[in-house]
Amino acid sequence: MADNNWLPPIMPCADLNDWQRYEDILYKVYLDDLFHNPPKYLGMVVKTKYHPPYKNKAYSFWHLTHEGKIEDQRTPDLRRCERLCWVKPIINHHQDLMCWVRPDKNNRHYIWHKNEKYLIVLQPIKDFYLLVTAYQISEVWRAERYTQEAERYA
Repeated sequence: MADNNWLPPIMPCADLNDWQRYEDILYKVYLDDLFHNPPKYLGMVVKTKYHPPYKNKAYSFWHLTHEGKIEDQRTPDLRRCERLCWVKPIINHHQDLMCWVRPDKNNRHYIWHKNEKYLIVLQPIKDFYLLVTAYQISEVWRAERYTQEAERYA
């Protein structure tokens, strides 16, 4: 397991009263790191979904920064927001982390940063990977489950 010297510091919201400014900063990170200059995984580009956009921002942006099952009722998840800047470096350093494929989940690829309890899920689509989601695991039992799963499928 690699150290985290390549992992940028989290990006906390300095002022919750100025949420729109923070969201705009996060969207710039999303555009710069994932949309305009996407990372590569196993030699293929990792793409995100733009459609259907919501509030003039890409669909994937909301999945990387918000939580909830119903699209128009998703709420900001501060841990996801703060760690949006981790997605690209973790994908770029996947070889130093725990990675596995779940054949029962459409061959989805999982990248698990065990030390940070951070999970990235990628879906292979022909000649690219689709970034499905990324988030930090807060429950100990779930983190242990992902570690066991990584050991089983790796």
